[in-house]
Amino acid sequence: MIGEKEKIFLAEIFVKDINNHFLFDVLENYILAKPENVALISQLFSCPIDKIGTSQVIYLLSKVVVAIHRANKLMMSANEEKNALKSETYKEELASETMEQARIAPLNLQGLENTNTFLNEPYVAPAFIYSNIIVHAIVDNRDLSLKEIKKNKVTINLIYEACKSVISIMVLFQLGAHSQAITVYRNLLEQMVKLKIIELYPETRASYCRFCDYNVAYQNGRPSKQFLKELEEKKIRKAWTQNFLMYGWLDAIDTYNHNYSFKSATDLFSDGPNIYKLYEYASRFTHSIHIGLEYNWENLKYYFLINTLSLFRFVADTYRKYTKNKEEIVNGINIYDLMVKNGDRLQKIVSYLSTTQFA
Repeated sequence: MIGEKEKIFLAEIFVKDINNHFLFDVLENYILAKPENVALISQLFSCPIDKIGTSQVIYLLSKVVVAIHRANKLMMSANEEKNALKSETYKEELASETMEQARIAPLNLQGLENTNTFLNEPYVAPAFIYSNIIVHAIVDNRDLSLKEIKKNKVTINLIYEACKSVISIMVLFQLGAHSQAITVYRNLLEQMVKLKIIELYPETRASYCRFCDYNVAYQNGRPSKQFLKELEEKKIRKAWTQNFLMYGWLDAIDTYNHNYSFKSATDLFSDGPNIYKLYEYASRFTHSIHIGLEYNWENLKYYFLINTLSLFRFVADTYRKYTKNKEEIVNGINIYDLMVKNGDRLQKIVSYLSTTQFA
Protein backbone atom coordinates (compact mmCIF):
# COMPACT_ATOMS: atom_id res chain seq x y z
CA MET A 1 0.00 0.00 0.00
CA ILE A 2 1.01 3.61 -0.50
CA GLY A 3 2.48 5.40 2.52
CA GLU A 4 0.54 8.34 3.97
CA LYS A 5 3.41 10.79 3.36
CA GLU A 6 3.64 9.59 -0.22
CA LYS A 7 -0.10 10.11 -0.70
CA ILE A 8 0.16 13.70 0.49
CA PHE A 9 3.10 14.29 -1.84
CA LEU A 10 1.39 12.71 -4.86
CA ALA A 11 -1.85 14.59 -4.22
CA GLU A 12 0.04 17.89 -4.22
CA ILE A 13 2.12 17.08 -7.30
CA PHE A 14 -0.75 15.88 -9.50
CA VAL A 15 -3.59 18.04 -8.12
CA LYS A 16 -4.15 19.74 -11.51
CA ASP A 17 -4.03 16.55 -13.57
CA ILE A 18 -6.09 13.90 -11.80
CA ASN A 19 -8.48 13.26 -8.92
CA ASN A 20 -6.22 11.97 -6.15
CA HIS A 21 -8.77 9.41 -4.87
CA PHE A 22 -9.03 8.00 -8.38
CA LEU A 23 -5.22 7.87 -8.70
CA PHE A 24 -4.81 6.00 -5.41
CA ASP A 25 -7.68 3.65 -6.31
CA VAL A 26 -5.98 2.68 -9.60
CA LEU A 27 -2.58 2.27 -7.94
CA GLU A 28 -3.69 0.29 -4.89
CA ASN A 29 -6.68 -1.72 -6.13
CA TYR A 30 -5.87 -2.33 -9.79
CA ILE A 31 -2.06 -2.41 -9.93
CA LEU A 32 -0.55 -3.20 -6.52
CA ALA A 33 -3.41 -5.52 -5.55
CA LYS A 34 -2.18 -8.06 -8.10
CA PRO A 35 0.80 -10.13 -6.83
CA GLU A 36 2.14 -10.62 -10.37
CA ASN A 37 2.30 -6.83 -10.87
CA VAL A 38 4.04 -6.32 -7.55
CA ALA A 39 6.62 -9.00 -8.33
CA LEU A 40 7.30 -7.52 -11.76
CA ILE A 41 7.62 -3.96 -10.42
CA SER A 42 10.01 -5.17 -7.74
CA GLN A 43 12.12 -6.92 -10.37
CA LEU A 44 12.10 -4.07 -12.92
CA PHE A 45 13.01 -1.34 -10.48
CA SER A 46 15.18 -3.44 -8.11
CA CYS A 47 12.95 -2.44 -5.21
CA PRO A 48 11.95 -4.69 -2.25
CA ILE A 49 8.24 -5.52 -2.41
CA ASP A 50 7.52 -4.01 1.00
CA LYS A 51 9.18 -0.73 -0.05
CA ILE A 52 7.30 -0.08 -3.31
CA GLY A 53 4.58 2.05 -1.70
CA THR A 54 7.09 4.28 0.07
CA SER A 55 9.79 4.56 -2.61
CA GLN A 56 10.35 6.63 -5.73
CA VAL A 57 8.82 3.77 -7.70
CA ILE A 58 5.30 4.76 -6.61
CA TYR A 59 5.98 8.25 -7.91
CA LEU A 60 7.14 6.89 -11.28
CA LEU A 61 4.07 4.64 -11.55
CA SER A 62 1.87 7.61 -10.67
CA LYS A 63 3.46 9.65 -13.44
CA VAL A 64 2.55 6.95 -15.96
CA VAL A 65 -1.06 6.69 -14.72
CA VAL A 66 -1.45 10.47 -14.77
CA ALA A 67 0.13 10.86 -18.22
CA ILE A 68 -2.09 8.21 -19.81
CA HIS A 69 -5.22 9.64 -18.16
CA ARG A 70 -4.23 13.18 -19.16
CA ALA A 71 -3.92 12.08 -22.78
CA ASN A 72 -7.26 10.25 -22.61
CA LYS A 73 -8.94 13.34 -21.11
CA LEU A 74 -8.22 15.28 -24.29
CA MET A 75 -10.81 13.05 -26.01
CA MET A 76 -13.41 13.31 -23.22
CA SER A 77 -16.13 15.78 -22.36
CA ALA A 78 -16.48 16.76 -18.70
CA ASN A 79 -19.34 14.28 -18.32
CA GLU A 80 -17.41 11.49 -20.05
CA GLU A 81 -14.46 12.03 -17.72
CA LYS A 82 -16.80 11.94 -14.72
CA ASN A 83 -18.14 8.58 -15.88
CA ALA A 84 -14.64 7.26 -16.62
CA LEU A 85 -13.54 7.96 -13.05
CA LYS A 86 -16.29 5.60 -11.86
CA SER A 87 -15.78 2.95 -14.53
CA GLU A 88 -14.25 -0.37 -13.48
CA THR A 89 -13.40 -1.09 -17.11
CA TYR A 90 -11.53 2.21 -17.52
CA LYS A 91 -9.55 1.62 -14.33
CA GLU A 92 -8.59 -1.87 -15.51
CA GLU A 93 -7.49 -0.51 -18.89
CA LEU A 94 -5.49 2.25 -17.22
CA ALA A 95 -3.78 -0.24 -14.92
CA SER A 96 -3.00 -2.58 -17.82
CA GLU A 97 -1.49 0.21 -19.94
CA THR A 98 0.50 1.45 -16.95
CA MET A 99 2.04 -2.00 -16.45
CA GLU A 100 2.77 -2.25 -20.17
CA GLN A 101 4.67 1.03 -19.99
CA ALA A 102 6.32 0.04 -16.69
CA ARG A 103 8.03 -2.87 -18.47
CA ILE A 104 10.04 -0.41 -20.55
CA ALA A 105 10.37 2.37 -17.95
CA PRO A 106 13.84 1.30 -16.71
CA LEU A 107 15.11 1.64 -20.29
CA ASN A 108 13.62 5.14 -20.42
CA LEU A 109 15.51 6.11 -17.31
CA GLN A 110 18.78 4.71 -18.64
CA GLY A 111 18.26 6.48 -21.94
CA LEU A 112 18.12 9.82 -20.16
CA GLU A 113 21.02 9.18 -17.83
CA ASN A 114 18.87 8.06 -14.92
CA THR A 115 16.44 10.98 -14.97
CA ASN A 116 12.69 10.37 -15.02
CA THR A 117 11.72 13.30 -17.25
CA PHE A 118 10.65 11.17 -20.18
CA LEU A 119 7.96 9.34 -18.25
CA ASN A 120 5.88 12.53 -18.53
CA GLU A 121 4.75 11.22 -21.93
CA PRO A 122 4.83 7.39 -21.85
CA TYR A 123 3.08 7.09 -25.23
CA VAL A 124 6.22 8.24 -27.02
CA ALA A 125 8.55 6.11 -24.89
CA PRO A 126 8.69 3.10 -27.27
CA ALA A 127 9.78 5.29 -30.19
CA PHE A 128 12.40 6.91 -27.94
CA ILE A 129 13.73 3.48 -26.97
CA TYR A 130 13.58 2.03 -30.48
CA SER A 131 15.44 5.01 -31.94
CA ASN A 132 18.14 4.47 -29.30
CA ILE A 133 18.30 0.77 -30.21
CA ILE A 134 18.84 1.69 -33.88
CA VAL A 135 21.51 4.29 -33.08
CA HIS A 136 23.51 1.88 -30.94
CA ALA A 137 23.07 -0.96 -33.42
CA ILE A 138 24.47 1.18 -36.23
CA VAL A 139 27.37 2.49 -34.15
CA ASP A 140 28.30 -1.00 -32.97
CA ASN A 141 27.67 -2.69 -36.36
CA ARG A 142 25.76 -5.30 -34.36
CA ASP A 143 23.19 -6.40 -36.90
CA LEU A 144 24.29 -4.97 -40.24
CA SER A 145 26.85 -6.88 -42.26
CA LEU A 146 29.92 -5.06 -43.56
CA LYS A 147 28.69 -5.61 -47.11
CA GLU A 148 25.28 -4.08 -46.33
CA ILE A 149 26.82 -1.03 -44.66
CA LYS A 150 29.12 -0.41 -47.61
CA LYS A 151 26.33 -0.91 -50.12
CA ASN A 152 23.78 1.22 -48.27
CA LYS A 153 26.06 3.66 -46.46
CA VAL A 154 24.02 6.72 -47.51
CA THR A 155 20.76 5.19 -46.28
CA ILE A 156 22.27 3.97 -43.01
CA ASN A 157 23.80 7.40 -42.29
CA LEU A 158 20.48 9.15 -42.92
CA ILE A 159 18.67 6.65 -40.67
CA TYR A 160 21.27 7.28 -37.96
CA GLU A 161 20.91 11.08 -38.19
CA ALA A 162 17.10 10.86 -38.28
CA CYS A 163 17.05 8.69 -35.15
CA LYS A 164 19.23 11.18 -33.30
CA SER A 165 16.81 13.93 -34.34
CA VAL A 166 13.85 11.91 -33.05
CA ILE A 167 15.57 11.42 -29.69
CA SER A 168 16.38 15.14 -29.48
CA ILE A 169 12.83 16.23 -30.36
CA MET A 170 11.25 14.03 -27.70
CA VAL A 171 13.69 15.04 -24.97
CA LEU A 172 13.37 18.75 -25.80
CA PHE A 173 9.58 18.60 -25.69
CA GLN A 174 9.68 16.85 -22.31
CA LEU A 175 12.00 19.57 -21.01
CA GLY A 176 9.69 22.31 -22.28
CA ALA A 177 12.19 23.56 -24.88
CA HIS A 178 9.50 23.92 -27.54
CA SER A 179 11.21 26.22 -30.03
CA GLN A 180 14.37 24.09 -29.99
CA ALA A 181 12.26 20.94 -30.47
CA ILE A 182 10.56 22.40 -33.55
CA THR A 183 13.89 23.48 -35.02
CA VAL A 184 15.10 19.87 -34.80
CA TYR A 185 11.70 18.71 -36.09
CA ARG A 186 12.29 20.73 -39.27
CA ASN A 187 15.69 19.04 -39.61
CA LEU A 188 13.97 15.67 -39.26
CA LEU A 189 11.60 16.57 -42.10
CA GLU A 190 14.60 17.39 -44.31
CA GLN A 191 16.34 14.13 -43.38
CA MET A 192 13.15 12.18 -44.05
CA VAL A 193 12.75 13.74 -47.51
CA LYS A 194 16.33 12.78 -48.41
CA LEU A 195 15.80 9.24 -47.16
CA LYS A 196 12.53 8.84 -49.08
CA ILE A 197 14.04 10.12 -52.31
CA ILE A 198 17.14 7.93 -52.06
CA GLU A 199 14.96 4.87 -51.36
CA LEU A 200 12.63 5.71 -54.26
CA TYR A 201 15.38 6.78 -56.68
CA PRO A 202 18.52 4.66 -56.11
CA GLU A 203 20.23 6.50 -58.95
CA THR A 204 20.62 9.50 -56.60
CA ARG A 205 22.96 7.72 -54.16
CA ALA A 206 26.22 8.58 -55.94
CA SER A 207 25.03 12.10 -56.72
CA TYR A 208 24.05 12.69 -53.09
CA CYS A 209 27.48 11.58 -51.87
CA ARG A 210 29.19 13.83 -54.42
CA PHE A 211 27.23 16.85 -53.28
CA CYS A 212 27.97 16.07 -49.63
CA ASP A 213 31.67 16.33 -50.56
CA TYR A 214 30.97 19.56 -52.49
CA ASN A 215 29.24 21.01 -49.44
CA VAL A 216 32.10 20.24 -47.05
CA ALA A 217 34.70 21.75 -49.40
CA TYR A 218 32.55 24.83 -50.06
CA GLN A 219 31.85 25.51 -46.38
CA ASN A 220 35.60 25.25 -45.71
CA GLY A 221 36.20 27.98 -48.26
CA ARG A 222 37.76 25.65 -50.84
CA PRO A 223 35.06 24.81 -53.43
CA SER A 224 36.08 21.90 -55.63
CA LYS A 225 36.87 22.42 -59.30
CA GLN A 226 34.20 19.87 -60.25
CA PHE A 227 31.56 21.81 -58.31
CA LEU A 228 32.56 25.10 -59.94
CA LYS A 229 32.43 23.37 -63.31
CA GLU A 230 28.89 22.14 -62.64
CA LEU A 231 27.84 25.64 -61.59
CA GLU A 232 29.11 27.00 -64.88
CA GLU A 233 27.72 24.23 -67.07
CA LYS A 234 24.25 24.48 -65.53
CA LYS A 235 24.38 28.29 -65.49
CA ILE A 236 23.56 28.52 -61.77
CA ARG A 237 23.29 32.12 -60.63
CA LYS A 238 25.48 33.14 -57.68
CA ALA A 239 22.40 33.76 -55.53
CA TRP A 240 21.37 30.13 -56.08
CA THR A 241 24.70 28.57 -55.14
CA GLN A 242 23.52 27.46 -51.69
CA ASN A 243 20.31 26.01 -53.11
CA PHE A 244 22.29 24.09 -55.70
CA LEU A 245 24.62 22.77 -52.99
CA MET A 246 21.63 21.44 -51.07
CA TYR A 247 19.53 20.08 -53.92
CA GLY A 248 21.78 19.77 -56.98
CA TRP A 249 22.08 16.03 -56.36
CA LEU A 250 18.44 15.70 -57.46
CA ASP A 251 19.53 16.32 -61.07
CA ALA A 252 20.26 12.59 -61.18
CA ILE A 253 16.48 12.10 -61.48
CA ASP A 254 15.34 12.45 -65.08
CA THR A 255 11.96 13.94 -64.12
CA TYR A 256 13.35 16.53 -61.67
CA ASN A 257 12.32 20.13 -62.44
CA HIS A 258 15.71 21.67 -61.45
CA ASN A 259 14.17 24.24 -59.09
CA TYR A 260 16.66 23.30 -56.35
CA SER A 261 14.41 23.82 -53.32
CA PHE A 262 12.83 21.83 -50.51
CA LYS A 263 9.47 22.23 -52.23
CA SER A 264 10.82 20.75 -55.47
CA ALA A 265 12.24 17.82 -53.49
CA THR A 266 8.88 17.06 -51.86
CA ASP A 267 7.25 17.05 -55.31
CA LEU A 268 9.16 13.85 -56.09
CA PHE A 269 7.02 11.46 -54.00
CA SER A 270 3.32 10.96 -53.31
CA ASP A 271 3.04 12.26 -49.75
CA GLY A 272 5.52 15.07 -50.45
CA PRO A 273 2.87 17.84 -50.41
CA ASN A 274 1.89 16.83 -46.88
CA ILE A 275 5.54 16.84 -45.76
CA TYR A 276 5.96 20.31 -47.26
CA LYS A 277 2.85 21.50 -45.41
CA LEU A 278 4.30 20.19 -42.12
CA TYR A 279 7.58 21.97 -42.88
CA GLU A 280 5.85 25.29 -43.59
CA TYR A 281 3.76 24.91 -40.44
CA ALA A 282 6.82 24.22 -38.30
CA SER A 283 8.65 27.18 -39.87
CA ARG A 284 5.77 29.48 -39.02
CA PHE A 285 5.82 28.37 -35.39
CA THR A 286 9.59 28.75 -35.16
CA HIS A 287 9.44 32.34 -36.38
CA SER A 288 6.40 33.30 -34.28
CA ILE A 289 7.93 31.84 -31.10
CA HIS A 290 11.00 33.99 -31.61
CA ILE A 291 8.86 37.15 -31.71
CA GLY A 292 7.18 36.24 -28.44
CA LEU A 293 3.83 34.67 -29.41
CA GLU A 294 2.46 32.18 -26.89
CA TYR A 295 0.70 28.87 -27.64
CA ASN A 296 -1.20 26.18 -25.78
CA TRP A 297 1.65 23.69 -25.80
CA GLU A 298 -0.17 21.16 -23.65
CA ASN A 299 -2.32 20.33 -26.69
CA LEU A 300 -0.07 21.54 -29.47
CA LYS A 301 2.84 19.30 -28.53
CA TYR A 302 0.69 16.27 -29.39
CA TYR A 303 0.48 17.56 -32.96
CA PHE A 304 4.27 17.67 -33.29
CA LEU A 305 4.80 14.43 -31.36
CA ILE A 306 2.40 12.42 -33.52
CA ASN A 307 4.04 13.76 -36.66
CA THR A 308 7.46 12.93 -35.23
CA LEU A 309 6.27 9.38 -34.55
CA SER A 310 4.81 9.14 -38.06
CA LEU A 311 8.10 10.25 -39.60
CA PHE A 312 10.05 7.89 -37.37
CA ARG A 313 7.77 5.01 -38.39
CA PHE A 314 9.09 5.39 -41.96
CA VAL A 315 12.68 5.62 -40.70
CA ALA A 316 12.21 2.51 -38.54
CA ASP A 317 10.57 0.56 -41.35
CA THR A 318 13.43 1.48 -43.68
CA TYR A 319 15.93 0.30 -41.06
CA ARG A 320 14.06 -2.99 -40.73
CA LYS A 321 14.64 -3.63 -44.43
CA TYR A 322 18.40 -3.76 -43.84
CA THR A 323 18.67 -5.27 -40.38
CA LYS A 324 19.03 -8.96 -39.53
CA ASN A 325 18.66 -8.91 -35.74
CA LYS A 326 15.76 -6.61 -34.91
CA GLU A 327 16.29 -6.63 -31.10
CA GLU A 328 12.71 -5.55 -30.49
CA ILE A 329 11.67 -7.63 -27.46
CA VAL A 330 12.37 -5.87 -24.15
CA ASN A 331 11.04 -7.34 -20.87
CA GLY A 332 8.46 -9.31 -22.86
CA ILE A 333 7.26 -6.24 -24.78
CA ASN A 334 7.73 -5.87 -28.54
CA ILE A 335 8.98 -2.28 -28.69
CA TYR A 336 8.17 -1.85 -32.39
CA ASP A 337 4.59 -3.11 -31.99
CA LEU A 338 4.04 -0.95 -28.90
CA MET A 339 5.42 2.05 -30.78
CA VAL A 340 2.88 1.49 -33.58
CA LYS A 341 0.04 0.99 -31.08
CA ASN A 342 0.91 4.16 -29.17
CA GLY A 343 1.28 6.09 -32.40
CA ASP A 344 -2.27 5.09 -33.33
CA ARG A 345 -3.47 6.31 -29.93
CA LEU A 346 -1.76 9.67 -30.36
CA GLN A 347 -3.23 9.94 -33.85
CA LYS A 348 -6.71 9.56 -32.36
CA ILE A 349 -5.97 12.33 -29.88
CA VAL A 350 -4.77 14.70 -32.58
CA SER A 351 -7.74 13.86 -34.82
CA TYR A 352 -10.17 14.50 -31.97
CA LEU A 353 -8.77 17.86 -30.96
CA SER A 354 -10.27 20.82 -32.76
CA THR A 355 -8.20 21.96 -35.75
CA THR A 356 -8.45 25.50 -34.38
CA GLN A 357 -6.06 24.47 -31.65
CA PHE A 358 -3.44 23.81 -34.30
CA ALA A 359 -4.11 26.88 -36.48
